[in-house]
Amino acid sequence: MLDHCATLLCEARHEAFVLHLLDLPLGEWEQVDALARASGLTFEEIAPTIFAAWLDLPAEEHEAGFVFILFHDFELGETMTATYNRERLWAKHRGAKSTGAGMLPRRVEG
Repeated sequence: MLDHCATLLCEARHEAFVLHLLDLPLGEWEQVDALARASGLTFEEIAPTIFAAWLDLPAEEHEAGFVFILFHDFELGETMTATYNRERLWAKHRGAKSTGAGMLPRRVEG
């Protein structure tokens, strides 16, 4: 189930989803399917039990402009995390300063 969440972060055609997620207050959980619909995306494969949130990364621990994105399936107990370059996304869509590219997904099951 969480493989679809990685797709939401990796593919440029889904950047509207990430923009909607990053518009949420820091640390606030939201259903992934609701965020996808608000972004104009539809995924039948995303269960309503999967939620997402984001956190700032300490600047001294990582390059400035990156955030930590979390996905959690409350039914299966699976979690996926990713380090995401918010500055790159904002530079592309909002004219903000860019610091590079990319995200690094990690998955934890249990």
